[in-house]
This record gives sequence, structure tokens and C-alpha cells, in this order.
Amino acid sequence: QQQQQQQPPLNPVQGFVPSSSQFQPQQMQTSPQFTHHSPQQPSFYPDTVVDTMQHHHPQHPHHFSLDQQLRTDSNWDQAFHPMMPGQHDHTEKQLPSEARSRPIQAPNEQLPYAYSLGSLMMPFAAEVLRSSNSYFSSSELRKEMLSKRATLEYQGLVDPAIPDEVDNYHSLVLLDSVPSSSAVFSYPTVTYKGFNMEDGNAFCLRRILGLQMSDGRCVGRVQKWTKIKHPSIASIVEVFNTKDFGDDSLVVVSEYFPNAHTLKNEIQAQHRSFSEDRVWKIIIQLASAIRCVHGRGMAIHALHSSKVLMLSRDRVVIGGTSILELIQFEAKIEPPAADIAKKNDLRAFAQIIVEMTCFHFGNPTLATILKELKDVYRNSAIADLVELLWDADCIDQIIPSIGPRFFTVLDNQIAENDILSVEFSKEVYNGHLFRIMTKLMMLTDKPTTRHDKPWKAGGSNYMLQLFKNYVFHQVHDDGTPFLDVAHVVQCLAKLDAASPERVCLMSQDGKNVMVVSYADLNVTFKTAFGELRKLAQMSSSSRPPPSSTYNK
Repeated sequence: QQQQQQQPPLNPVQGFVPSSSQFQPQQMQTSPQFTHHSPQQPSFYPDTVVDTMQHHHPQHPHHFSLDQQLRTDSNWDQAFHPMMPGQHDHTEKQLPSEARSRPIQAPNEQLPYAYSLGSLMMPFAAEVLRSSNSYFSSSELRKEMLSKRATLEYQGLVDPAIPDEVDNYHSLVLLDSVPSSSAVFSYPTVTYKGFNMEDGNAFCLRRILGLQMSDGRCVGRVQKWTKIKHPSIASIVEVFNTKDFGDDSLVVVSEYFPNAHTLKNEIQAQHRSFSEDRVWKIIIQLASAIRCVHGRGMAIHALHSSKVLMLSRDRVVIGGTSILELIQFEAKIEPPAADIAKKNDLRAFAQIIVEMTCFHFGNPTLATILKELKDVYRNSAIADLVELLWDADCIDQIIPSIGPRFFTVLDNQIAENDILSVEFSKEVYNGHLFRIMTKLMMLTDKPTTRHDKPWKAGGSNYMLQLFKNYVFHQVHDDGTPFLDVAHVVQCLAKLDAASPERVCLMSQDGKNVMVVSYADLNVTFKTAFGELRKLAQMSSSSRPPPSSTYNK
């Protein structure tokens, strides 16, 4: 009775939460060893637990909370106190045994920033994590990545005309509707997607019908293109002859870009001129690629809007390189001199700009082009750039005209990279939390260790089973499931950081209650998984047969 008189009154609004100053019952130990609940010992009745998540204290920036709702020390001391068996405060809300509320968090001490993992465990984190784009990647980026992945893994329909394997590539998927004669290459070509047998990566296979390499010197012409690495040029991988299609064909293997389409198709689908900012972004990328090729004493030869690929966010890539050189070599056609070839590239570059701005796919006069450009883009330097490219001898001559716009495009590109870095950082830590969750499931749901002594109620690893239920199997007062991703994320983050914050764990029947810190859980977690890893590293001779517990 004296003990009962000394106990502070239970606040039914603030709930049933353990006190850090006055609470040291024997059955609630913070060490890995726990004992069963005994009727002769003081106990804590979970049916008196009520929700305390309605007190907000956001002014404490270094407190941690499950739901961005913190409690002061006074609220904490009044919230949870020991009660003797049979002593219930009937003024509290009585809950049915099958509808227990979720265990209430332990006191929120002020923790060093080292335990906070940045803003992930800060008080505002729970509310922020619930928004769709706060912790997981944005929906737009996720759709884009999933679409690319689906296109990359698409196997296509079975086509008897396509062989199962072509040289070192398998699972070919037709990318073109039908073979078509190319206005650039003068040979019919077919494009496939194929997977390399060695590394499993997807590549673009451009098949040139009716053409074969008859001289080993052709390989030398391709070899110099394999050394060019530029973000706006599709890398050449290899070239080989094949008869797997039932005829003599030459296959040029290059880098594959899922969901890409040609710039010509993009222009024809727009039915109007590109915006000036978009035109300058494409101009700068193409100019950079041309400058890279010309700087090596080479020329593109096949710069055409039908060979320029459009990727997401207006990124462009020049494809089809080296093919025209192979065709000219086999046809015994003397290639133009280097200076003439570079000048032809600059004229083709100007033609691409005209197509984006004026929809002229033929050969209009320069005067007509300049007049239309000045009508469409008033007070713009695009017309001056086209006029300069028309008779330029070197790509460096147009750099002063591009200069002012280059910095704008560069600033936008840096900002875009920053956004992508933030999105990537989210998934990096998501992958880390997934590994923690996988280890936790392997430990707590492993049938071969269910009857081991450490995993029995009161065993050293028993707290991990209770922690799993605390993280993933919470319920509201009425028994409905408590589904909150922020709760799962923060609990796993605190476990990973070995936070000194304490948590109240409870068995499903409510007979066992433990108050432990995340640091204790972290030590037990690592120790248990280390033992599991040792079992997995047993030699094959001493390894027992696979368990079939789940199949019985």
C-alpha cells in the first residue's frame, strides 16, 4: 500500500509509458537476458495502454519520435508507472485483449547528431516521409526508370525469321518494323536488340543486308571508333560477318538506349518548331560531339536527323557511325578528304537545325532558311549560327556564337544532376534498409532456430522477434492494422545507427514486456546474424539436408 501511495497518478490521456527515473522492475531488463513474467513480480498490463501520440513538441530539434510527436520529461514520468497484479485504474479506457494498441515509444532523450543519420530520424522526418516523393523516388522518375527497364528486358514475340543466336548474341528483338533502304547508307538495314552471352548486357545490332567485309583493313576503320567515348555518341562495340540470317550480312554492334527514337521522328511528331531553349540544348550537345570527332582527325560522314537518337530530358546521341566508311571501303569508293568531310559534317549540322526550326527536310536555299528563322525566332542568334555553319571550315568557328547559351544549358544540366543525385541517394539508403530488413526476416522467421534456446521467450535473441512485431505488425486500439511506412523506416534506421533511444516491446499475448534500447537491439542483431552466417559457411560435407518445415 505504501508503494501504491508513492506512485504518481496515471494520466489516462497520456497513456501507459515506462518512466526512466522510477521504473526498474525485475522482469524488464535492458541486457540481452530476459526472464518470463511471474505473477509474484510487479507487471505492466498492456490492456491499459492508450495512445500518447497527440502531444507535439516540435521545438526540440534533436528529439526523436515515431510520428513527429514528442513528449516532455514531465509527460513521460506521468505516463507509465508500475502496477501490482490485479490493480487496474478503471477510469482508463479498457481495451479487448485482441485489440491492443501499438507499444508506446520510450523517453526521447536528446541524442548526439551522430545517431540521427542526417534528417532521417529528426522530429520532422515522420511527417515528411509520408509524402510520396520525400523518401522514395519521385513518381515521374520511377515511371521513366521502370519503362526503360521493361523495354530493356522485353523479349518480343517469337519470330521464325530471327535466329536464336547470332555470333555472341542471343534473344534478338526486332526494333524496326520492316527492312528499309537507308537514304544515308544506300543499303537496306535492319536493327535488333540483342543480349551478349558473356555479360548479359543489351546491345544494338544493325544488320546491313547484302554486305560483307572482304578485307581485314575494314576492322581497322571500326577500331578507331571503338576508342571514342562521348556521352553524345553511341559507342561502337564490334563488327562481324554473319550468315545466321540465311544470307550474307554485316552486323555492327553499338550501345543500346531503351525507349530512344530518332530526332527526325520527334520533329515530325511535333508539327511545330521546337522552343528556342530546346534547340540550343540540342545544338550544344551535337556541337560537342562533332568537336570530339573532328579533334581526332575523323569525320562522322553520316550526320542526319534519322541517325540522331532522342533520349529522355532532350538528351541526344549520334548513332550509325563508321557504317558509311565500311560501305565506301567495300564499294571501292574513295572517301573525301578530311577537310571536306569535316565541312560536310558542319553543313549537315546546319541542316538538322533547319529541320528543328523550319521543317525543311529538302535542300532549301540559305536565303529562304534565314528569312524563316528570323520570322520564327525574333532577336535570336540561331539564324546567325546557321549562316556561319553553312560555310564554316572548323567547328571551333561557331564556339563564340554558342558561348552565352552554353552557360545557361550548363547551369540547367548541373541543377538536373543535383536532382538526380538526391533521388539516387534515396534509393541508396532504401537498399541499405532492405538489407537490414532481409537479415531481420532471416533471423526471426528461420524454422531451424525456432526451438533453439536463445530464441525462446526470455532468450537472448527473443527481443528480435518482439522487435519485428513492433516494426511490422502494429495495430490500433480497435485492432485495425497500423500501416505507416515512416514508422518502419525510422525504426530500421535507429536500429542501424544503434541509437540509445529506448523502445517498449511486447509479446503478442501481452505477457512479456521489455524495454530495450536500439543499441542493445543492434548488438543482439549483429551477434545473431554472425552466428547464422557461420552456419551458412559450413562445409558441404557437414552441412545438413535442407529443411522442409514450411512444406509440412
